[in-house]
Amino acid sequence: FQKCILRLYGHQISVRHDIDLMLTAVWFDHNILIDLFPDLIYTDAPRFFMADDLNIRLVSMGGTALLAEVPEMFGAEGVLFRRCADETVQRELPALVADFKDYFVRHGQVVYENPSPGNKAGGITTLEEKSLGCVQKGGSSPICGVLSYGQRVQNRGLTVLQTPGNDLVSTTALAAAGAHMVLFTTGRGTPFAGPVPTLKISTNTALAQRKPRWIDFNAGTLVQGDSWDDAVEALLDRVMATASGLATCSENLGYRELAIWKDGVTL
Repeated sequence: FQKCILRLYGHQISVRHDIDLMLTAVWFDHNILIDLFPDLIYTDAPRFFMADDLNIRLVSMGGTALLAEVPEMFGAEGVLFRRCADETVQRELPALVADFKDYFVRHGQVVYENPSPGNKAGGITTLEEKSLGCVQKGGSSPICGVLSYGQRVQNRGLTVLQTPGNDLVSTTALAAAGAHMVLFTTGRGTPFAGPVPTLKISTNTALAQRKPRWIDFNAGTLVQGDSWDDAVEALLDRVMATASGLATCSENLGYRELAIWKDGVTL
């Protein structure tokens, strides 16, 4: 925890790294899958594959992607296990997931209290449905590393980071691990922002229109007929611009938060 706090208050948080250095981009989810607009019920499905495309491009360019929220992988972790790059990751990743399940058991926490009430109101029925969305955002690149909470990322490529599902706790841990940017998808809308630039991506156009001061990128145009390749390219351009100094909506509002993983159970 001390190392995590020291990193967050260090110079890394205030410094933008040039794009030709290691770009650490993080796919991090808020309200996964269906939102409250019936006519936009499928918006998040293409969003997952859009995340996949962007992840592949970033990794192929020599960047680093971090996948967090281990409890939201429960039920779909086998998809990730098949993508381990070497024997070390093959040992460490299943152990990480098993340790998190043991953590829940030790504190008497029922694993299947996730999905959240908001997720269920939006249409999700099982943890497995939510988990499939979580692992999809990790793209299809090989998993090159596994990090414990508070550790610093060392590898290029895709790395899994030990965090709970809580938005702010996970984002804080991602920043401490070395993430220069967080890509935060939302179907319902939130003013949320972490310690590093937080690029909020709307899964539907109605939200982007209602909350233009919150949303940095509208992915809802995909269900309105926009080209898939054009949308992915536009998002990649926005990521590059943010990494090069373009402020996010949250930065323009002067808003950011952090939270440390407390003792006891955190979903």
